[in-house]
Amino acid sequence: MENSIHTFKNEDEIIKVQMIEFDDFNSLHFFNMKKDHQAFINLCNLYQNYIVKKYKEIFGTLILFTLPDDYPLNLDNNTEYGTIYSKETLLNIYFRKHICLKNGELVFNNERSEEIFNDLVNKDCLKIAKGKRKYLKFLPVSNKLGFISESHKDSMLRFNSNFFVMDSFDVDSVYDVIGTNIGLCIDDGKIINPSFFDRETFIYKKDGTFLIEKTNINDLEIIIDNKVFNKDNCHICMRPDCLFTKESVMDLIIVENEVVSIKRGGKTRIPSGGFVISLDKEIEINDRKVSYQGYNDIKFAVQVGNSILIDNKETLEFKSSFYNFLKFWKVSFPPSMYPLNFKKSKAPRMILGTKDNKGVVLWIEGKGKFGYQNGLDSAGASLLETVKICKSLGLNNAIHLDGGGSAEIYYQNRKLLKVSDRDEKTLEEIERGLSLGLFI
Repeated sequence: MENSIHTFKNEDEIIKVQMIEFDDFNSLHFFNMKKDHQAFINLCNLYQNYIVKKYKEIFGTLILFTLPDDYPLNLDNNTEYGTIYSKETLLNIYFRKHICLKNGELVFNNERSEEIFNDLVNKDCLKIAKGKRKYLKFLPVSNKLGFISESHKDSMLRFNSNFFVMDSFDVDSVYDVIGTNIGLCIDDGKIINPSFFDRETFIYKKDGTFLIEKTNINDLEIIIDNKVFNKDNCHICMRPDCLFTKESVMDLIIVENEVVSIKRGGKTRIPSGGFVISLDKEIEINDRKVSYQGYNDIKFAVQVGNSILIDNKETLEFKSSFYNFLKFWKVSFPPSMYPLNFKKSKAPRMILGTKDNKGVVLWIEGKGKFGYQNGLDSAGASLLETVKICKSLGLNNAIHLDGGGSAEIYYQNRKLLKVSDRDEKTLEEIERGLSLGLFI
């Protein structure tokens, strides 16, 4: 494994790049983060001190909350949104029903909602970020988030991987939870997350070949309680094809590897971070765990996008679909906001690719959210600049992983570049919580 740091110049700006080359994709695997409550705190600080503060004209009052594993919620899980099995979703529905905003203040219409709210505040599990618009939105956050710095410390290399539900606009249904992984993940031939949104996917096949192409959930078989569902025996509904399901006998709402709700009658709002199996007959579900089968010739895959290089050919336009946060009302479009000016919008970038049939990971350091010094600090790269950098470093195939504040590499348990999230006063780096990473 080889590690190198490169510096590129663009007029008066500099771009710092870390490049890791490794020999064998068979040694690359996904891992879950070690859970850390500080990841929730960091996320809330990001919303309060940067996201909502910077874009306060488009945000209302946002309430972020998380639930400890053993939290005794004790709420009726039969709701208008179906029979709910996710505690975060159940509390989201309950808060939406019993808490409102009047004259800029929170109003509780029963004692139980106020009791849970205050209890979570006291446990440091609920935070508020306030913009200028007059609306209230609840943002449930997974308690599975953790930090790359504290996870898999015995690995030679570890870095962040695919997109996850992160932006408030991603939380578009009651079933959406911040931290939900988005996109196909295949590890050692096993599908651990399904395909989403017809986005491009980096694929390493069992015969040792590489390709980048779009993948679709309709290529998979979905197994629930020993029952097999596919495009031939049910309707698989997801964004952006439709916002709601049609009338049906039974809808199975699925997020990652679990049925989080069962709803009768259809007309279900489809989660941004999941999908719905819509059935024309009633079935019995005892085990809500979900697994996936298909792509039997693939050893490893990660679906993020956009592509950068495909067989040495430069990608000079968007091939994967993302929405523009300046058009935030278009919520039926897939989640994961992206700087949509291909040539100009700069950001930290993460890249996975190949160079002469070996693996390559690149981290392009971006501007710190506070304290950036032009010409001294890395400015990040536009998508077009990223293409040119990858080409100049000799990559043959390359695809974007999750960049922005999530971008991070630990090589031999050391971080050599800086993350973009910073403390406004001290300018210290603030690590962003994630739920899934890659390691060797």
